Amino acid sequence: MIKKILLCYILIVILQFILIKYLKLRQTEKELILEKKIIHDNKNIDKIKQKIKKYLIEITEKLNSGKMNFEEWEKYIEKNHIIKINDFTYNGTAWLKIPDKNDFKLIFNFVKNIVGLTNTESKLELSELLTNSKYSINNSTSQLIFDNLQNLKDDIFVIDFFWVDAPTKHLVQKIGVSKKFQDKTGKTGYVIYSIDSEDITKKYSYKYIEKINKFVLFISSIITIIVTIIIYNLKSTKYSTYKAILFLVISNIYIFLFNNTYEGQSTINNEDEKLTKIRSSILNISFLSGINTFILKLLFDSNKKMFKETAVIFVFGIFFTLLSMYKFNNPSYIDKLLSQRITHQFTFNFAVLLNGFIMVNYLLYVYSLIKK
Repeated sequence: MIKKILLCYILIVILQFILIKYLKLRQTEKELILEKKIIHDNKNIDKIKQKIKKYLIEITEKLNSGKMNFEEWEKYIEKNHIIKINDFTYNGTAWLKIPDKNDFKLIFNFVKNIVGLTNTESKLELSELLTNSKYSINNSTSQLIFDNLQNLKDDIFVIDFFWVDAPTKHLVQKIGVSKKFQDKTGKTGYVIYSIDSEDITKKYSYKYIEKINKFVLFISSIITIIVTIIIYNLKSTKYSTYKAILFLVISNIYIFLFNNTYEGQSTINNEDEKLTKIRSSILNISFLSGINTFILKLLFDSNKKMFKETAVIFVFGIFFTLLSMYKFNNPSYIDKLLSQRITHQFTFNFAVLLNGFIMVNYLLYVYSLIKK
């Protein structure tokens, strides 16, 4: 039977390797639409720019010339802001300059819940979605656009900038085509249409397997088969064979799911903050460890074989907890910091899994006694 368990382990590891290596990130329908739009925009960039420029002149002229007052113009652009090119839509955004401040108020956007916010407020809200991004939204972009439009004397200004794609919540690099508006009362601002040029979130995403400490991963995998064989050999209950196989499968499913997880590359400050949170969370395992220490004492008096089985798993749980606290190196750049944070996250979760297994195993043991 040991040979069968070892064969099962080898097959699981081979399957893990194949799936992690070749399984690609599954994209949602919204992400596929964004990908198609980026391809379309890059292929037709000049045509799109020309159409947007022509339309910007048309809609801002209605206010700038005095044909419409500001309230009429707001209603007009709300109804007529969409530009359609080859089955793809482009939505206008209008920013109103706040007098005597280097800030702007969003007076029109197809994402209704941010309309009415200032430039600073909207970017702060969107920035909360970018904790896993090495790039961020520049707070001075709107002022830069407006200043350039002032200098260009009401001409068209084109700028590259970063913004969050509303449907996917991905950070996207965009090309903004903008034009100034101003009514007779002095209300002024600009209208901008954006062209998607690159999905930054997708470009800088990676699998955890690429960053995790490979030695720790190897040791973790070996421990799963060691614990499995110990559970089987001790035969603490009549279901030990099933329990051993179950542990082997569950622990390796965790290893697979963790290493196949995608994440976007973040900044050093964000990664350092995540690492600090993981280390502070280690204190929470002390609660589980305390309960499992009590379980060990009860098993020592009632079932020596199960005590040995639980003690081994408990020791490995402590081992992974210590690994979660250990500094493998003093990270001086982002790749090392990423490796350390992801490895600590992996070992911390594994410690929780082992402690959880002890508790579930004991509860099933108690249930079997009650059933008798």
